[in-house]
Amino acid sequence: MLQLLALGATGALVVQQLYIAIYNLYLHPLASFPGPKLWIAFPVLRYIAQCRGTFDQRMVKYHRYYGDVVRFDNDTLSFATAQAWKDIYGYGHGQNQWPKLEFRPPNAVDHIIFSNDANHARFRKALSHAFSEQALRLQEDLIKGYVDVLITSLREEAENDSNVDMTMWYNLTTCDISMTYLFRLCGSKSCHLVPIFSRDAH
Repeated sequence: MLQLLALGATGALVVQQLYIAIYNLYLHPLASFPGPKLWIAFPVLRYIAQCRGTFDQRMVKYHRYYGDVVRFDNDTLSFATAQAWKDIYGYGHGQNQWPKLEFRPPNAVDHIIFSNDANHARFRKALSHAFSEQALRLQEDLIKGYVDVLITSLREEAENDSNVDMTMWYNLTTCDISMTYLFRLCGSKSCHLVPIFSRDAH
């Protein structure tokens, strides 16, 4: 009797999963959008890819194959165009803003990412002054100082006929600038990552 019940429950579960898979593939409102059929039919595969750390690489591959819009879950679309960001998260389209993150931490405090429309406008107004043309011009000397350090270090590399990874050097420079603004670190040249790395490389 227990075996029959177990077989019946297993059969019902299999039928249910098959029905869900068929619905997701052919009857779902998003069925017309292209995407990996296994991920659409069985969304757990997407989470397995996330746990394995291969999700982003797979999404790049899918966008190259399917185009700018990819359905990668039963009810989720991925857009790879700048216009999509403006259409979804921009202003002036007469709709409430969509959340910019899929998951919100429990008991998260409202800030510009998680806030509703009213609070988002308030946060945006408070932060907008820091990104005005006048405010950015005031930072020109500081940024120019870091760029000068970068150019000096690259000139030393060139004089030594060294191979240069420009991506790494740009990352070091932007990290210097970010740490200065965020944490008030690197107040002197001896703290700059660029010259430190240059010294360590030789």
